[in-house]
Amino acid sequence: MAWSLPGAVVAALEEQQAHAGGEMTLGALAVALHALGGFVDDDSLGGWNDAPRRAHGEVEAALTAAAVETAAARRLNRGKDRARRYSDGR
Repeated sequence: MAWSLPGAVVAALEEQQAHAGGEMTLGALAVALHALGGFVDDDSLGGWNDAPRRAHGEVEAALTAAAVETAAARRLNRGKDRARRYSDGR
């Protein structure tokens, strides 16, 4: 089966946003691709994904690690926002 790693990211984000009742934003895509780039040792996500010896498990591991990192960053940012509102007296 052939598939596109960037296309899979877009499809996952679109599905996630559809369940949340919205549309995928370019900002969300940028965050997801930036996080994924931290786990890919190639300048091209497509090139990395299509490497002849790339195992399906390696792709899944990179996607999972990027998702975990992104979720952790979102939680951290929400905590910072709450702290900022609290210190501002809101």
